[in-house]
Formats: sequence, C-alpha cells, structure tokens
Amino acid sequence: MKRRNVFAGPYVDRAAHLRQDAAWFASALADAGSRVVPVWNSRSLIAQGETPRAAFPTLGEIADLRPDTDALVLLGRVEQTNFFAYEIEGIDPPQLAGGARFEDLRLVASLLPPDEAGLLGYARAMISWRRRHRFCGSCGTKTIPAKGGHVLVCTNAGCRHEQFPRLDPAIIVLVSDGERALLGRQASWPIGRYSTIAGFVEPGESLGGRGGARSIRGDGD
Repeated sequence: MKRRNVFAGPYVDRAAHLRQDAAWFASALADAGSRVVPVWNSRSLIAQGETPRAAFPTLGEIADLRPDTDALVLLGRVEQTNFFAYEIEGIDPPQLAGGARFEDLRLVASLLPPDEAGLLGYARAMISWRRRHRFCGSCGTKTIPAKGGHVLVCTNAGCRHEQFPRLDPAIIVLVSDGERALLGRQASWPIGRYSTIAGFVEPGESLGGRGGARSIRGDGD
C-alpha cells in the first residue's frame, strides 16, 4: 500500500535543545552542507523532472538573497544535515540554478515523497507564522526572532512579550453517499479544483461540531 502523506512524521530531528546554543547555531550557518527550504509567495521550490522533487539549495547558493541570519528558521536535522526555512521576499521569484521553480505545495504535495512534502509544509507554516507576527500583539512594537526562529520577542523593554507558533485545530471530512461524495470550491480557485468540506474549530466547539466543517478554506494556513 502506498505510504500516505500526512505532513508529519519522524523525518526530521527538530533539535529543540540546540536552538539556544549560539556556538552550535554559528557552526550550522558556517557548514557548507547546511540546506535551505526556501519559501516565496507561500510557494515551495520544486525541482522539475519526470517525478517532482523538493529542491533544497545550500546556504551558499542563496548567499546573495539572504540579508542576515535572523531571516533563517532552524527546522532541524535530517540525517545529520541542518535544514533552515527562509522566506524570499519580492514581487518576482528569484532565479535559482538547477531549473527548479516555485510551486503551490497544495498542487504538488501528493506527487512528492512524504518526507519531502512534510518538510516543505513545516517550512511554509513557520514562514507564515513569522510573517503575521512581525509586531507584538500586546503593544505593537517590532518583534525579533529568538531560539532558532521559533520564538518572536517584543523589542519593547517594558513589554518583552514572547509569541510562539500557533496551533489551529481544524477538521476536514468527506461526506459520502454510496459511490458519490460531496465536494465544494471557492470562486477564486482555478477551474477544476475542488475540496472536501473543511474548516477551523472555534473556541468552545468540539471537533465533531457542525460549525467546524461549515466552510472551505482556500488559503492552506
């Protein structure tokens, strides 16, 4: 049976104990073998070929695109190789060697090896969280990353509020009637894209509640 892609698993050692180790972090950044999981416009870098594969350039290959180390998020280690997520900003996608291009992960995830798809999903989630929390939710002051990019700290000395990646409980269901299934779509989606019924769970609502499946989310976050 084909291995299912659930965007989670033991494919990466998150190395949480190393996030505060400044010496180790510096050595990981200096390691020529360290890899980057780039995200541009919420899209992931995919190497083109007969079978799509995730592209993981080295830190050296994106040296011209990386303004500082604060832009990198430590994802962890995969078979002794360090992996960092990095958001590439700009209107147009950067030109990277190897013929890889940025693709919507939702369209190619099912074609990728589960471990690669999971790592791309992990990187995209961290980048999305950081992009939406550039300022403190308590006082509005700019935040700076800490602990390998997994904490955003308010720069206001009188606040110093810490923000952590948020977990959003969600539900997705397949409503079936024999061999028929109920699907839905958003008007903004391209022709031919449909989804099972899904939605976020509101505070105080059970996972089995009717309201948790009342909407179709198209942003993938």
